[in-house]
Amino acid sequence: MNSRLLTPARIAVNPPRLYYGGSSHGQLERRGTMTARIAALMAILTLGIVISGCVFNVTSYVDKDGAIIYVGEVQNDGKPLSSPIVTGTFYDAAGTVITTRTAPACRVMPTKSVAAFELWLPPGTARPARVEWKLSGDEVDDAFLADGLTGRLYGAGPGYPPAGTPSHFGEMTNTSPNNYLGGSGCVAWLNSGGEVVRVGEIQAAGLRFNAGSTLPFLVSEDVPADAVDAVFFLDAGVTPPGQDSFRVIDIPLSAYTHTSKVFGSGAPFYFGFGELHNSESSPISPAIIATTRDASGALNGLGDSKGLCNVPAPAGGFTYLGYGFRSAAPAGTPADVRVEATIADHAASLKSIQVSGVTKSAAGAPYLVTVRGKVKNTTAVTLSAVNVCAATYDSTGNVSSVFPGSATLGADGLAPGATATFSVEVPSFGTVASVNAVAAGRPKAP
Repeated sequence: MNSRLLTPARIAVNPPRLYYGGSSHGQLERRGTMTARIAALMAILTLGIVISGCVFNVTSYVDKDGAIIYVGEVQNDGKPLSSPIVTGTFYDAAGTVITTRTAPACRVMPTKSVAAFELWLPPGTARPARVEWKLSGDEVDDAFLADGLTGRLYGAGPGYPPAGTPSHFGEMTNTSPNNYLGGSGCVAWLNSGGEVVRVGEIQAAGLRFNAGSTLPFLVSEDVPADAVDAVFFLDAGVTPPGQDSFRVIDIPLSAYTHTSKVFGSGAPFYFGFGELHNSESSPISPAIIATTRDASGALNGLGDSKGLCNVPAPAGGFTYLGYGFRSAAPAGTPADVRVEATIADHAASLKSIQVSGVTKSAAGAPYLVTVRGKVKNTTAVTLSAVNVCAATYDSTGNVSSVFPGSATLGADGLAPGATATFSVEVPSFGTVASVNAVAAGRPKAP
């Protein structure tokens, strides 16, 4: 999904609590079945166009900044797709192509399944007279959509920044007998006519998603007043037959050190940063889950570490962790924080490599620090890419900011013993006393 924040004029102040189920054959609403949902799509087919046997249910609206946002559902009547892509070709009244845009569907798509999408045209684009829609992607024998997932929305809280797009807190539950890794997907809000009026990407926190367990999530979306219903399109990490399952372990909070918080210590928003030290005998890929709940147990705050550092911690070493936290709880309410990790010892796992010569300098924009350095491939294999995680420290020795980046490699990758440089612009919150970085490379495919 597009990571873009949407700001339409009408916002639902108190959206209802909603609960719908789902399965590997598409989302099953409490009031009906997947067959009923497909029938509903066919009933409003005039809203979309059938291209190559696929059914689209699409509507659009104009964002406050002038962008035209298209949201909808698509049914896959072709082969299973592991990376489904929706393409819109936009025409003017004379039949001339204005532009072509693409957007990912929010989950993998077995045959006859339905997924949602959001696609936007930049501000200033002429309003098209006609749109043709197409579904494509990587065709596979089995898309491995997670089975037995249900979703629940609780309510809306503050966005980021606090005056921005509201955060809708929810949970997804694994009702299947299977164990999964993490969670993903989206929520589609519908009006009384069954039209999709908004689509929001789910940001789920946590790695362990075993049978019978739940994962907290939030969705950043401005939901209009005419939204009366919602459908969940959920997915999770499925281990294909014949492959080793990822093992998730709990990490003690004592391993999370040199921590700090910025933007305040409570609601509605803050960042947390620190080092995560690995006492295991194998490398680990850690994740933070931070939550708050009201007196009834309903989720009203969530933070997770996705996207802030993509480097595993080697055995006996460390990596950086950062997380953004949003909460509708009273200011100062402490979050329940825990750390999980996967054992990153698969052949394709990222391999930690050496970092040296780390320096800092002022960046071209305010509140940024440029962190530069060198990486050396200390593994025995060629690396196709190198992830870098750069950090700043305050005068007390605590981590004050974390940001991801990458090293600059040639077309052939980074051979064993070879070096490369990196440059990462890191947000600076206050005075930066020192900087550091960690790095890991992805083995090149044979």
